[in-house]
Amino acid sequence: MIDYKYQDLFLEDSVDKQLKISFDGGEITNTDIFSETMQITESICSDSQISFGNCEASIFKITVANINIPLDGKWISVSMVLNGKEDDPFIFGTYKVSSFKPSADRSKRELIAYDAIKDILDADVTNWY
Repeated sequence: MIDYKYQDLFLEDSVDKQLKISFDGGEITNTDIFSETMQITESICSDSQISFGNCEASIFKITVANINIPLDGKWISVSMVLNGKEDDPFIFGTYKVSSFKPSADRSKRELIAYDAIKDILDADVTNWY
């Protein structure tokens, strides 16, 4: 359960929701985001049976426009301000961009990012093992 003082605003109709994706050198806001394209996938284990020691990275996906800065490998922070309550935005998390490829017509880009667990899972441990 997430304890957030404005959590009731998520359930109300007609609440202004401003998504902000911050990175070193800029930010992406609602004006650059294609509506209803944000996806967050979090799971301890997506297999049919849970197995001991299994752990998966969280995935953040979104489609944006008008962003031509190369974001591959950069860390992003994803947050949302509800109803202008900028004193305490809801923090979705911090993710490392894995892919930021343009579409065929180059009008939009799909951003795919993973949380810090991805680096741990992909680490080469042969040198210290």
